[in-house]
Amino acid sequence: MDLVLVFHGSHDPRHVRAALAFARRVGARVAFKEASRPGIGDVRGDIYVPMFLGWGKDYMEAASLTGSTIPPIMEWPGFGDFVRSLGASLYLLHGSHEERYLQEVEMLGVDYAFLVGEPNVAHVPCPPTAMPLVLTPGAIHDRLVGRLSSRCPGTVLVGGPLVEMPVFERYFRGALRRLLNERLKADGVEV
Repeated sequence: MDLVLVFHGSHDPRHVRAALAFARRVGARVAFKEASRPGIGDVRGDIYVPMFLGWGKDYMEAASLTGSTIPPIMEWPGFGDFVRSLGASLYLLHGSHEERYLQEVEMLGVDYAFLVGEPNVAHVPCPPTAMPLVLTPGAIHDRLVGRLSSRCPGTVLVGGPLVEMPVFERYFRGALRRLLNERLKADGVEV
């Protein structure tokens, strides 16, 4: 089975390097939705996995372009438990005005703040610990960290971009396997 991870893409080489390294570690190939190569049309595979945390325009475009039915990662089995196990007091996310995205974040069962939207990282009380909940290093990660650090110099940042964390890699492998098995069973394929 040829697995292709579909990341957003960026002009930031850190994003591209992190995506490529993660894919190599999990035995997959990479395609980028925009701004990076190889693009979605350049990579053929059996299963495309949109690498987006939550529901929104970018996730929907990636799923549509690839025909993927794999949901955003916040909807994967056990993702809330995984996030809570990381132990931060506050989780920092990009944010969206999409109702489904906001519901996904609520379902995590953690305190959170957004770069875009409310509660906003610029207005929340300073937590003892915080973690940017992003997949890769790059501009969004930098803005989240910069905005919180300038306001809350005593807050300890924990973790890092998810694809750089071995614990996320273990979670990803197990959760993706469960998702794919569920899809195969729903299609009547014996697993």
